Amino acid sequence: MKTGNTSTKTDRRRFARVPVGGSVAVSPMPRSLCTTARQSSIEDLSERGVRLSSPELFPAESHLLLDLQAPDTGEALCTIGRVVWAEQAPDSGRWQIGVVFSGLSATARSPLHRLVAKQLTNL
Repeated sequence: MKTGNTSTKTDRRRFARVPVGGSVAVSPMPRSLCTTARQSSIEDLSERGVRLSSPELFPAESHLLLDLQAPDTGEALCTIGRVVWAEQAPDSGRWQIGVVFSGLSATARSPLHRLVAKQLTNL
């Protein structure tokens, strides 16, 4: 089952995506005092967005608060993203979720740029 935009994701991709690993705390928006962050895995990352593996479906067009941590430096990045697609992984029952970052400043994008560049040299 797939939700969201059905055109080929690679056709729209302008930024290199790299495998990263690690985890991210995800909170649906709007967030309340009772909202608990859910842990998801980072499958791959770019300067523009992230693909998550999550035990829970976050529907297309929903907004998420993402608290990422760079695995190599421990540098933290907290940003808001919008779900652009989601599909259930066939074997694990987990959800693959494509998220585009929104409102990410050049300063905040800098650690993402460094991480992606480093991963590209290691491929």
